[in-house]
Amino acid sequence: MPRLTQKLPNYRKHAASGNAVVTLSGVDHYLGRYGSKASRVLYDRLLAEWLAGGRAFAATEASPITIVELSARYWRFATRYYRKNGKCTGVAPAIKATLRYIEEWYLVILTARRLIDV
Repeated sequence: MPRLTQKLPNYRKHAASGNAVVTLSGVDHYLGRYGSKASRVLYDRLLAEWLAGGRAFAATEASPITIVELSARYWRFATRYYRKNGKCTGVAPAIKATLRYIEEWYLVILTARRLIDV
């Protein structure tokens, strides 16, 4: 006869890092040093949220981002990532031109949509 009880996910030690870990809905959550009071408190909090959500985490609502904001974020990333000996590589000007083109292209599409709506 099958068991009718549902087990809770285990608080366990990640062997390589020595951190506490729990797997909820297929995602590993690292909780800090294994055996510490803080990791136990975090385990209890995560488990309570997970159980309150019906054994799933509540979906977080993503905030909208504009094309200009996305371009600015990528530009900041690119200028830090594409560096050699502390100087920007030749990739940066190409990325800047591409981002400018995308912003202009999106503006044309947005304007066309607004004209169609009118």
